[in-house]
Formats: sequence, C-alpha cells, structure tokens
Amino acid sequence: MIIGTRKTVAFELRSIEGGLQNLNFHLGNKLISDEPIYCPTYIASVDQFIARLKIGYYKNENLKSLSPYVIIKNLEAERNSDEPLFFRHLLKLDESIDQYLIYVFERSMLVEIFWYCWDEQRFNSEHELNEVYSITIPTSQLISILVILTSELKKTSN
Repeated sequence: MIIGTRKTVAFELRSIEGGLQNLNFHLGNKLISDEPIYCPTYIASVDQFIARLKIGYYKNENLKSLSPYVIIKNLEAERNSDEPLFFRHLLKLDESIDQYLIYVFERSMLVEIFWYCWDEQRFNSEHELNEVYSITIPTSQLISILVILTSELKKTSN
C-alpha cells in the first residue's frame, strides 16, 4: 500500500515476517529508506511530527527568504550554539533515516523539506553524496498523508 505520492512524500507499507512492517519512505521521487520499522515507536514519532505541523512549530521568519542550501549551511554552522535551530528543524522519524539530514520548514500554508545524504557508506543510488534536494507540499496535504500512515500502522500493529 502506498500512502501519498512519490513526487512529494510517500510511504509504502509491506508486511514482513514476524509481524513487522517494512516501510519505504520517499521524498521527491527519491527513496530515503527501505527498512523494517517498529510500529509503536514510528507511530509516536509521526504523531509528534503531526502535532508540530499543526501548531506551526517549523516556522522561522529568519530563514524564509533563503535558499535550501543556505538554510542548511546556516543551521549546521550553529549546531553547537546556545540556542540551536538545527534540532528544531531536523526531522527524526527513526534510525532508518540516519544517513540523511532532513530539515522541515513551514512557510505560509506550505511545508518545505530539504535533505541530503552525508554518509558515503549508506547513500543509495538515487542520491548524490552531499547534494541538497527539496520538495514543497501543502501543510494540509502532508498532515493528511501522515494521519493515514499512522492509521494504517495502528491497524497492522494490533
């Protein structure tokens, strides 16, 4: 079952041995992960992501006029400062995406997601090492995709 659209954001679920779910996660027609997941932990992470989108957690007026590359470089330059925005905008769903740094920003009624693979041992053939990619999706559409995902994960984890 595919939830969403690969052109922007998509999750593909497949049951595997032992009652686990394998989840393919796509951003911008590019495979981010194809890994088994532990549903309760993944559901909790996605629920937190939904809640943050609903309250505008990822909005940042200081970054709104910058390019994805410049935003990423600014965030990473201040990673160890006293008030880092790095972790505020970093998407962490689970360890299956650790080879990517994925950032989330809200602008008006849109969500922009920027990412790149930094790990030369674990990047897939759909990516160039350290190349910055981005997609834009309406916030309401992303929330809808995520709600359907959690609903399907809850069905399979019961």
